[in-house]
Amino acid sequence: MEIKIIQPIGLCVSASSILDEIYKHQEKYHKIYILGDILHNEYVINYLSERGIKFIKELEGIVNDKYTLVVLPSHGTSPLVYEKLKKYNYIDLTCPKIKKMHEFIINNSDKDIIFLGQPNHSETVASRDYDNVKVISSKKDIDKLGELNNPILMCQTTFNKDIFVEISEILKEKYPNIVINNTLCNIPLDRIININSTDCDLLLVIGSKTSSNANEISKSKPNSMIIGKVEEIDLDELRKYKKIAIASASSTPIQQVDEIVEYIRKNA
Repeated sequence: MEIKIIQPIGLCVSASSILDEIYKHQEKYHKIYILGDILHNEYVINYLSERGIKFIKELEGIVNDKYTLVVLPSHGTSPLVYEKLKKYNYIDLTCPKIKKMHEFIINNSDKDIIFLGQPNHSETVASRDYDNVKVISSKKDIDKLGELNNPILMCQTTFNKDIFVEISEILKEKYPNIVINNTLCNIPLDRIININSTDCDLLLVIGSKTSSNANEISKSKPNSMIIGKVEEIDLDELRKYKKIAIASASSTPIQQVDEIVEYIRKNA
């Protein structure tokens, strides 16, 4: 069996910096609460939980003192939540690219922003509470859009590129004056390009099935699967293939990759 590791592998620079910030603040604060999933990766969430970090959905009910820190996750936070945060110690670890998207929405408050994203994805949830944002998730939602004031299209950073392009063209017909603001992240797109140029019988994407990034990468090959831990590996299934390519989501730490690759090399 030939195993190919597709580069880049492991965390992107932004995700790595986010985790470094959390570790640094652990030295100062007795209690750290992360509001939502810091990254869409169960391996990371379990690791941080084992270090005593708590994951919460709401601010209400947590201890609020000088030894307590609230962490805002990488995918962005609703403007309604920022109002509640004024009385807490908190750090904002929103991905820089997503932070710029929110700043763009705020700076264009006199225009109608069409946000294309998966309805329950964290980025979509964080963006929909702006007064000038209208969320769509597919072509069928376009008919629900009425007259818009200087419309601008943006999208979830990990959204499907082909669907984004298709919907952009439809919206150009409906709104000739629309501005297309391509907010797709290049990091997963670069990984997909490298996957497409790799010859393999099976693509293993290391990450979480809850990760939009991992799911989009897995679509690069017709024969692929997402693996989050060694317990999910079917060795008999893997032995059917001669060439296995291994890629990862940009929210996947290299330690998770190494554990799975080592297990496959030793046992398959």
